[in-house]
Amino acid sequence: VKRPEDVEDVLQMPLLGVVPDFDKMK
Repeated sequence: VKRPEDVEDVLQMPLLGVVPDFDKMK
């Protein structure tokens, strides 16, 4: 099981490309 910190680090990679869409969802 990865630590929350590791998961957050891994999620940041795909999120960088999804940030524009993520902001629209807010």
